[in-house]
Order: sequence, then structure tokens, then C-alpha cells
Amino acid sequence: TLFMERQYSPEDHLISLTQKWIGSILLMGAVLFPALEFMDYFVSPDKFMRFMMYRLIISAILVALYFLNKLRQGKLYQYVIAATGATLSAVTVEIAILQRGGQSSSYYAAMMILTICCLGFAPMNMPLSFLLVGIVYTVYVVPIVLTENITSGVFISNTAFLISMFVIGLL
Repeated sequence: TLFMERQYSPEDHLISLTQKWIGSILLMGAVLFPALEFMDYFVSPDKFMRFMMYRLIISAILVALYFLNKLRQGKLYQYVIAATGATLSAVTVEIAILQRGGQSSSYYAAMMILTICCLGFAPMNMPLSFLLVGIVYTVYVVPIVLTENITSGVFISNTAFLISMFVIGLL
């Protein structure tokens, strides 16, 4: 016949779901970053405007990634979009962490929210999940370890909470 029915492919369906969910996560991040700005007013009023700029920049980047995500469909393409969004989001949070107490900053909790978004919504394979967790953890810990003399028990506690979140998320 002129119109042949395409056979159902679980792999194609999974790729389609991954694309849709990564798009949803990118939009969620684009909304959450500025929506959580009110915290900066209370926690870091002296950095409120600077942090707002960081939040608006990452939101714009996440929206751009959302549109890039819609351009094509393919597992590797969607995974690169997800890794890029996760990395840039983690870097944005880390910049605020370093400017708000570094090893003792309460802003580390945003890395847990990021982990939930990375692992909790889109169907991803285990290697990508490990990669995303590794990116978030590396972006959090390396700048602090390289630029500070670790003296805070809070840093150890924050790190333990992050690692616990990573393990739970990966399981």
C-alpha cells in the first residue's frame, strides 16, 4: 500500500520519552532558578542582584537548551543536552556556593535538587546517570578543595548528604 504502517519500536518510544522529559526538566530548571531567588533576599541580601543575574542567565541558557532539545531526536543528542544542562546548572550553583561561604554554604542543597531533576524524571541509562552525578559532585567539591583549607565539619556533613542523595538517586 501507499501508506505503510510503521512498526512499534520500544527503543524509539524510549528516545521520544527521554526527549520530552529532558525538555520538561529544562523548563522546570528555567522556572525554578528565578523562582527561588526570594531565598537570596533573606540569606544573601548583599548578593541579591548578583545572584539574580546568575539565575536569569542560567534560565535563559536552559530555555535555549530546551529549544535545541526539540530540534532532533536521538539518544546521544538528548544525553548531550542533559549533560550540558546539568553541568551549567551545577556551575551556576557552585558560583553562588563559593560566594556564599564555600565549604560552609547552605547553597549546597541546590545540588541535591539538581540531582533529583537529573535522575528522577527522564529515563536514562546507568552510565549517563553516573556521569551526571559525577559532574554535579565534581563541580561541587573540586573548587572548594582546591581553593579552601577544609576546616568545617559542615562541609563533611554536606558532602555526606550529597553522596547519600547520589546513591539513593542512582538506586
